[in-house]
Amino acid sequence: MDLLERQLQLSGFRHGVIAQSSAMKRILEITRRVAATPRPVLIWGEAGSGKRRIATLVHAFSDRRHAKTALFHCRPGPAMDILGPLFGTERLESGRRQLSLLEASSDGAVVLLHVDQLSRDGQERLADYLETGGFTPLNGVTVMRSNARIIATATVARGAGLETVLCARLLDLFTGLDVQLPSLPDRLEDLPQLVQHFTVEAKGDSSAQTLTIENSAFLALAGHDWPGNLRELRQVVNQLVTLPSSHITGEVLKPLLEPPFGARPAASLSERDWIIEGLKRNRLHRGKTARSLGLSRKTLYNKIKKLRILE
Repeated sequence: MDLLERQLQLSGFRHGVIAQSSAMKRILEITRRVAATPRPVLIWGEAGSGKRRIATLVHAFSDRRHAKTALFHCRPGPAMDILGPLFGTERLESGRRQLSLLEASSDGAVVLLHVDQLSRDGQERLADYLETGGFTPLNGVTVMRSNARIIATATVARGAGLETVLCARLLDLFTGLDVQLPSLPDRLEDLPQLVQHFTVEAKGDSSAQTLTIENSAFLALAGHDWPGNLRELRQVVNQLVTLPSSHITGEVLKPLLEPPFGARPAASLSERDWIIEGLKRNRLHRGKTARSLGLSRKTLYNKIKKLRILE
């Protein structure tokens, strides 16, 4: 039992990571290698590809695994609201200083989710910390020290590179210490185990009846583009387990794989016109437009910039 438990831990399965494919086995090898160092680690890939789980696995494989991790959601916004909690703030009016998350987690690790959404100032401050182990609180002048390990995630659109979302200086600090996750179409060997894993997760019962997937259904799964990756597969399985029959055919599965309205550009529209039409339909609300077009918000922003929309 101890041997089996150890094998499960090393395979990553205990942390919800399925690794039957050669692509994911290679990811686990890289994860163990970077986890063994005290250096910062960056996990990057498409939206829904499982970056947070791999970040958890990096910590679980490290020598700090007995210390808790602090999760920090990076997002656009005022520096005082976003960078203040991470780096601390000197309160000029009261003279008191807000304790930073880096200081509070000095013996453990800080998982920075969506580090690509940090402002340029935030990315530069993070680069300073990774280079020197020191940082200056907002409105402050005194350099503070911390030993907190940084494990970061970044969302990168399919076919794009890290240079599209991170400043060059921060990117250089992660060179050789990054884990690029494959998209779901690049790890199709994992599909049977992933379907079973999400079935158990959806039913909340490890002894739950498995779904019987016919060949026609597996062909449909394997032929799908999976723009939402694991997150999209989980949603599909969540719908499958609610069906009266656990016997899944291609005919049953096909409607669940059809893209939502507006998810693909019409043949008569260029990509630029397709995005403009979506923005008009959603009154220029970028979050709603991204959802209606089946894109991540970051991908939509990149396309707006690349195609010079709204300029």
